[in-house]
Amino acid sequence: MHQKSIKLKFIHVQLTSLLVILIFLIFVLLPYMVINNNVEGSILKLDVNYETIILAVIFGIFIHELLHGMGWVFFTKRGIKSIKLGIAWKLLTPYCYCREKLKLKHYMIGAFLPVLLQGILPSILAIITGSKILLHFSFFFLIAASGD
Repeated sequence: MHQKSIKLKFIHVQLTSLLVILIFLIFVLLPYMVINNNVEGSILKLDVNYETIILAVIFGIFIHELLHGMGWVFFTKRGIKSIKLGIAWKLLTPYCYCREKLKLKHYMIGAFLPVLLQGILPSILAIITGSKILLHFSFFFLIAASGD
């Protein structure tokens, strides 16, 4: 079986992030504003203290990495023993990777889980409920996932 390693250039990651922002603006922010009669721009104002936001982001980042691992664990021979979670302390960056080679489609499942569960679903819920907190949460984690 022939295996090929795929690497992306940093510019491709940056362009993907810009595309995610554009898609978010068109398919999430505009419907949110129209459905929730929020066209005057008060979307940026959150009635939450900064400590709560910081804790939610830190917790969400760790959940993001766990979701990757949960997606990949089902496609490994050694199960959870093949998943490595940790923190790159020099960069203060949590990470998750699989110690086994994965088929591209299996890798994509694990890569897409945070997009779905922390980005797309909260976006839909934000539009339906009018929650600015969910709107901000989904935007942040869609951008975070675009770097994956």
